[in-house]
Amino acid sequence: MTGFFEQLKAEVAGYAGPDADLIKLAPNLFKTLANLLDEPTLDSSLRMQVAAAMGYFVSPFDAVPESEGPQGWLDDIFVALHVLRAARDSVGDGPLDLAWNGQNYSSQILDDSYERCRHGLHGQEQAALRFIGLDLVPTDV
Repeated sequence: MTGFFEQLKAEVAGYAGPDADLIKLAPNLFKTLANLLDEPTLDSSLRMQVAAAMGYFVSPFDAVPESEGPQGWLDDIFVALHVLRAARDSVGDGPLDLAWNGQNYSSQILDDSYERCRHGLHGQEQAALRFIGLDLVPTDV
């Protein structure tokens, strides 16, 4: 995980374009997903969703390709936030706070970032979820 985390961190570090604060969340969201796999109360369905979201980050083929520049990470971030919201609704804020690893987690930040990211994808959010089958997973988020 460290190799991809560091690569992603370097790629988005100097980005100053649209949604820069969201784009710069990408490395920490990837790390949060990885940390969340240590949560013993996470059920198998959520574990598979977390793994799918991590795989979506790593895949060079997705709804908004990273070849489009840092803005191409927006769909990956959306998928991560989607899964983290589902995890929060299942296991509560405590495990997410631990998984977020000192990065100023709050439920409000999670929800606000999700909505901003969804809006920034201009209708491509369902394509991102569909790409890894998360559109088929029942959820209230």
